[in-house]
Amino acid sequence: MDIALLVYDGVTPLDAVGPFDVLGKLPKARIWTVGLEKGQVHSRGGALTLRVDHTLAEAGMPDIVIVPGGAGADDLAHDPLIRDWLRRVVPTCRHCLAVSTGSLVLGGAGLLRDKEATTHWRALDLLAGFGALVTPVHMITSGNITTAAGAAAGIDAALSIAAKEAGEDIARAIQQLIGYDPAPPFASGDLFKAPEARMKLARTGLSRP
Repeated sequence: MDIALLVYDGVTPLDAVGPFDVLGKLPKARIWTVGLEKGQVHSRGGALTLRVDHTLAEAGMPDIVIVPGGAGADDLAHDPLIRDWLRRVVPTCRHCLAVSTGSLVLGGAGLLRDKEATTHWRALDLLAGFGALVTPVHMITSGNITTAAGAAAGIDAALSIAAKEAGEDIARAIQQLIGYDPAPPFASGDLFKAPEARMKLARTGLSRP
């Protein structure tokens, strides 16, 4: 099973690494990092470096495609090389997972038009601009495309895909192995329950590693 993980400058690390760790544990999984050019890419603040091992042309026709979000996704949604690659590989892959604003990249390729999809709360209007039927939920699947609202939702979505590919027992074992038993200290992840002061802090007052 071939899995292509798209990485780029400005990627949100957890958007990429969460699904990587889950889906990379599937039996016989081969997971590659792919991007516009081989070499290093960096998170928005430059504190974390990832490596692109394969260009888009070398990625072949993967069984699973992972498109993480991040600050760089807004521009990547308009990149013609990315658009062409996604239009080639997504229609024939078994699963495509877009995490957070990775949905914008799929939207830019025209792959979410008239399909139910979600994304990070900051980008709901942007996603609607690509013709998606925006649904502000944790995650949603339309055909072979699953979109997840944020980094934590990306882990949930990856586990759901793992169950479809290898059965629930394997997916449960993967969840056990990574120790994923969510018990957040704060009930502050719901956009519609957030006070304005917290929204302002989340938008503009936090560092970007």
